[in-house]
Amino acid sequence: MAATKIIIFQNYYTPARDALFRELHGSGIELMVLYAHQPGDEGRLWSEPDDVPYRSIQLRHISIFKNVLFLVPLFAFTSGRIVILLDNNPTNLCMIAWAVIFRLFGCKIGLWVEHIPDQFKGRLKLIFQETSTRILSKLSNVILSFSEMSDKYLNYLQISRPIRRMIQAVPPPSRPPSPPIRGPIRSFGYLGSADRRKNVQALVAAFSKLPDPSLRLHVGGFSGVSEDVRIVWHGYVVGDDKEEFFNNIQLLVIPSLADPWGLVANEALERQRLVIATDACGCSEMINFISPELVCSNDVIGLSSSLEWASTLSVVQVTQLIERSYEVIEKYSISAAAKRFSDIVKAF
Repeated sequence: MAATKIIIFQNYYTPARDALFRELHGSGIELMVLYAHQPGDEGRLWSEPDDVPYRSIQLRHISIFKNVLFLVPLFAFTSGRIVILLDNNPTNLCMIAWAVIFRLFGCKIGLWVEHIPDQFKGRLKLIFQETSTRILSKLSNVILSFSEMSDKYLNYLQISRPIRRMIQAVPPPSRPPSPPIRGPIRSFGYLGSADRRKNVQALVAAFSKLPDPSLRLHVGGFSGVSEDVRIVWHGYVVGDDKEEFFNNIQLLVIPSLADPWGLVANEALERQRLVIATDACGCSEMINFISPELVCSNDVIGLSSSLEWASTLSVVQVTQLIERSYEVIEKYSISAAAKRFSDIVKAF
């Protein structure tokens, strides 16, 4: 039987999506991945490796204000029976136009949606986003939703197309992680940017409320300063430095004000580290399966209470949470995500 040919639009190359696409390629799906812009456009240092087994194309693009305009080569319109569009604010003006053309070529269309209910965004931006989602949805046959929060966003917009749930996943670490410390939790971590949406200042303030001098907060992703000497700043970490960062912590904290998912949570669980996430993160549904106590509000009081609770857990309680996290992350593996994606596109 001929391989299923699929075109997938993405913002830019990421290691997590690359792992998913490799798994799909290995299952017999013929992929063409189109990147609308580049990792460096958003401060990422990723670069696509030379051994990518599927076909990928970096599209010609230009940024005008906050919009990314990109060109799709003519051969793409006859290269795939199924096209997965991406609902992403900067690229949506072009995405809508190209979606119309793909429809004219008789392609079946899926829409990749990670948006969530997000009052953190300005009113005009939300109007543009919601309008774009509605238009792209009408041009699509099926919607691929990546979290329960994305489901809520789509239901709020009263999207009439079938909605299918995808699985968020990251590849396992390239080398075995150090075994988790099953004793009392003393080392917390944050890994991400300093963007205001990430709410790092609230996390720092929450941690500083804890009086125990043996506690540590490791911050990776950027450099900073704090009067609290227990906070360790690692700067931008990648490769071995990133693995060393995870080796230094027992529990990762995601304090975001609004986050479609937070794949760093998957990265931590893959490395046998526990995670606390706010209820404004898409990944909170995954963390809730480990324990509802690991999900908190995104204010200083909520974060501080969760950190204090975690620091008072017994060895037995920590061990139970770690064992439960093993069971949960297995359901969010790359192979599980690839199977779910395959099942969705085969039903087109």
